[in-house]
Amino acid sequence: DIFSVAYISLAGVKEVNGFSNEYENKVQFVVDNIESQIKKQREQARDNSIQLEAREKIQDAENTMNESFADTDKKFSDAWEEIEEARVELTDGEATLILQQKEAEKKIADARRDIKKAKKELGDAEKQLIEGETQLVEGEAELNEKAQRLEQGKEQLAKERQEAESHLATAEHQLNEAQSELDSNRTQLEAGVEQLKENFGEAWPENEWIALVNAASTLAGTGADDNAILQRTATETAALIEALHIPMGSMAEPIIQAGLGMGKLKAAQQILDAQKSDFTEQKLATMRQLTDAEAELAEGETQLEIARQTLETKKTELKEGKAKLADGKLELAKGEKKLNNEEADAKAKIAEAWEEINEGKEELDKGGAELIEQEKEYADKKEEAK
Repeated sequence: DIFSVAYISLAGVKEVNGFSNEYENKVQFVVDNIESQIKKQREQARDNSIQLEAREKIQDAENTMNESFADTDKKFSDAWEEIEEARVELTDGEATLILQQKEAEKKIADARRDIKKAKKELGDAEKQLIEGETQLVEGEAELNEKAQRLEQGKEQLAKERQEAESHLATAEHQLNEAQSELDSNRTQLEAGVEQLKENFGEAWPENEWIALVNAASTLAGTGADDNAILQRTATETAALIEALHIPMGSMAEPIIQAGLGMGKLKAAQQILDAQKSDFTEQKLATMRQLTDAEAELAEGETQLEIARQTLETKKTELKEGKAKLADGKLELAKGEKKLNNEEADAKAKIAEAWEEINEGKEELDKGGAELIEQEKEYADKKEEAK
């Protein structure tokens, strides 16, 4: 309902009593006139004016509401866009994290394989060092044994040299004594022969004499005794005596004995010369054998010294190898510890990143749910506003 109030002043009624019939009649006349002629017109105009004003206000309100709705719709759209962008970022972050996690796991796995390989190499190296040390111990024991045998060999060779030199000296002394005895006998016998030759002068039968001496020498050289020599040189003896033109007997006997003696001396000298030659060869062979043995021992000492130097070098290498192995173990332990720390740190960071991503997902889900609820409430209010 619309109510309007109008205040009017009537002309010609100021002098009339307000409580008189005249006044009431004049007023009623105007009222009747207004109600009959003006009321509907003004009521319609007033109604139109009010409706127009109301429609304008409603339109303004609708416009304001629509603007508010558009703004709210845009805010909801922007919110959903932000949520979608956040989801994309989370999805990208999740993909990146998965890739980083795989890369970290691969890196750690590769490092683990390298450490395992390094451990095997160190184990092999340690095994080789142990084997090498065992070989060195055995080698040193063998060298000591060889050194002992070499020393024993030197002592034995020195003893053999002393014995050989003593034996050779004795044999040489015996040969020299034998030669001295032969020289003495030859000197005495040759003096008698010279006297015989001087006695007979040019009648001395040199050829027959030489024949007897050579025959006696040959027989004596075969080891025949004096009787055998005497009997087997009878022909040469007879020829010599015949050539001297003396009878067999006391005169011939000294000549025959001198010839036989010279023959035996000649045979003895030949035998002694052969013995001297054998002795010289034996001495040379013995000394050469001793010299060769000494050279062999010297070579053994040289080889032993080389072996000892090699052993010392290997000992140094073994010591260096042990130090290197210890350093390698220490570095490997440090590397493994560092890897464990890096792995733990990487796992912690990845876990933290996953936690952030999951929290982000939860926040997005929560924000999405709240936004849906807000949109629902907004739709209801929007519907009510219409």
